[in-house]
Amino acid sequence: MRIIPERIVAYLAVFLIIFFWPLNFLLHNNVSNTIHFFLPSVVITATLLLGAKSRLGKIVAFFIPLINSSLLFIPLVVLFFKSRKLIIKLLLISILIVFLTSTFKPFIGSSIFYYSWDDQQKVIQQGYLYPNIWLSRTFQNKPSIYINRFLFNFFALIDPNNYFFGFHPREITVDNQNLQKFPFLAICLFLIGLYQVAQKNQRLLLSLFLIIINLSLLRNFDKTDAILWLPLFLVIKKGLVTFQNYSSKVKILFIILFLIFTLTEYLHLIINMIT
Repeated sequence: MRIIPERIVAYLAVFLIIFFWPLNFLLHNNVSNTIHFFLPSVVITATLLLGAKSRLGKIVAFFIPLINSSLLFIPLVVLFFKSRKLIIKLLLISILIVFLTSTFKPFIGSSIFYYSWDDQQKVIQQGYLYPNIWLSRTFQNKPSIYINRFLFNFFALIDPNNYFFGFHPREITVDNQNLQKFPFLAICLFLIGLYQVAQKNQRLLLSLFLIIINLSLLRNFDKTDAILWLPLFLVIKKGLVTFQNYSSKVKILFIILFLIFTLTEYLHLIINMIT
């Protein structure tokens, strides 16, 4: 009798966690956009779950650039699998698909490698702060423009504040919806799961790193970062499973707080949808 309520609560927690991001995204966009941006997450998760056991899992990743050209490098997740011959074949197929479908050009157009007169002027102005021209050219040069863009995106994407608090209170004010992706108390489960994944599932961790690198190369990663939805959920789910081994008092207190605050967050989303 004791096990059944715990399972029901665990399933409810999983439901509340996994549907928060898609629902919040849908309320701020439309159905077609939601399907377009979240479908790659389903595909990449199928790759992660099936990749080590079947060729199908390795193959499905190569369709992601066809769904969204901004995710050009995501098929490289197969590099973390062991079948080298199949990987080489699939990479060659991926390169062929890229050029035949002209997905490379759209990727460059949406990447950080665009010209900005303002950024060029900033480099010139900041160059005058250095005592000599050699230091100026070393630290303030054209490549630094792209490096700074990449680093801004990268640190934003690895910031837990992005996923559990919508970047509050330092929201990105330009071209970012600043959506909260998961209930904020799920950050506890995420940190527990991240430790477990780092210890036992390096393939998932490396795949997440590669996805973040790809997103960091984009001019604007907002919406496209929905590919992280299910992979990050796998980390949170791992934390939830591990959390089941904690003492009963800790579990009961956390679950009560989690349900109260998360249901309140869902109610807030519903009220925003109605109004």
